[in-house]
Amino acid sequence: MAAAIIAGYGFLILPNRRRKARNEFREKTDALRERLGEVVRRQFESELNRSVERMREAIAPYTRFVRVEHARMTEAREVLDGMQEDAATLRAEIGPPKL
Repeated sequence: MAAAIIAGYGFLILPNRRRKARNEFREKTDALRERLGEVVRRQFESELNRSVERMREAIAPYTRFVRVEHARMTEAREVLDGMQEDAATLRAEIGPPKL
């Protein structure tokens, strides 16, 4: 009788406990994998944002220089356009060259 109980325990209860333990382990590892993925993703995004900010800070002087030079060149172009218009007006007043 005792042998039958032990055999029943071995054939029915132990495999169920093993299956339950395997399922719990799988659930815990899946949850851990998700948390780890989330932490890694957050850390990556944080480092990426910091790197982008450092690059912006590094090129800020150049960006300011380009902005100032663009404004200076735009102003020079406007002055040149005005001079060309004045020259065209003077040419029209003087007339064509006489030979």
